[in-house]
Order: sequence, then C-alpha cells, then structure tokens
Amino acid sequence: GDAVAVFCIYGQPPEKDADLILQRLLEANLTLMSPGGLRFAVDPAADEVMVTGVVPMSGLYPEKLLALLAELAHQASNWRQHYFLGAANEHEMYDFPSMSAAPKARRLS
Repeated sequence: GDAVAVFCIYGQPPEKDADLILQRLLEANLTLMSPGGLRFAVDPAADEVMVTGVVPMSGLYPEKLLALLAELAHQASNWRQHYFLGAANEHEMYDFPSMSAAPKARRLS
C-alpha cells in the first residue's frame, strides 16, 4: 500500500553518556513496535540519532501528519536537553502520537 516515510533527526549523543543513551533508545524501540510505528535509529554516516518510520497513507490527512511532525520536533528538542535520562523524563521517550487515531489538541512549548 501507499505510505509516507518519516524521519526526524534528534542529533548526536554526547560522548560522556553515549552508551547509556543509546541503550535507552534501544529499550524504547521494544515498546514502539506497532504497524506504522516509529523507531529510533542511528544514521551511520552522520552518527546522529533519528526517529524513522513508514506511516500508511490510509486515514492520513494533512493535520494528522503535521501533528506528528510537530510532536517529533518537540521531543527532539527535549532529547537534546536531557537525552531522556532520569526517571522524571522516562515517559517522554515512549509518547509518540498514534498514527491510527486523530491528533490530540495539545499545546506545544
């Protein structure tokens, strides 16, 4: 079927905690397994963390895609601040919008 490839670059992890940060992202991938789901990856050419996925076109409309991209940009910004380390921020790395439901109204900071 028709689908859209989605990519969002988060950036390079700091060398100091790179092993722990990359381990946390791999752990997050386990919970992100779903059809049309997004996953963390590392671009080997740029050594950057990214979120990538293939989103089915069925039921996808511009507002939904825009909401997904805005949320990914927001989470990438958060990741660059604390790399999802620490108990207070654990929920953020798993909270991607579902591509099977309508976007929720939410204020992005």
